[in-house]
Amino acid sequence: MADVCSITRPTVEEVMEEFAQIPLIDGKTFWELENELEWV
Repeated sequence: MADVCSITRPTVEEVMEEFAQIPLIDGKTFWELENELEWV
């Protein structure tokens, strides 16, 4: 089962900023994982 992330902020920039700071996998943020992710 997949987890769902829901972020509501006044601007897209604020949503992206918050998303980049939350732990995604093994407590790592997006920027800590970026080189390990594969975009399809």
